[in-house]
Amino acid sequence: MLRVQQPRDERVVPVGEAIAEWLALSAERDRYMGRILAAERRGFERGVAAMADEYERGFHDGCMAFKRAQHDAHALTEVEASRWELRGEKRTRATFGMPHPDDYKGRGAA
Repeated sequence: MLRVQQPRDERVVPVGEAIAEWLALSAERDRYMGRILAAERRGFERGVAAMADEYERGFHDGCMAFKRAQHDAHALTEVEASRWELRGEKRTRATFGMPHPDDYKGRGAA
């Protein structure tokens, strides 16, 4: 396998100058990140301000939907209870098929 050597910068830089360059680069990157974070913070605050009423409205809608579901469940229990009623007599699922006193008894012995 052929190895290619990377060209090296043969320039010798004093340590103080190298540190100054690194610090300048670091300060530049800090300013850049500061601008990005400030822009993000402003955008987030704008979003929170724009959606403040939407959160309240959504919370209210969620509560009302839960209440509607409770009312629907209550109505279904009333329907279920009335399903097992026969001529005003409360019955259970087990006793629903039993004869009612007012049922037609027939004409006697068949």
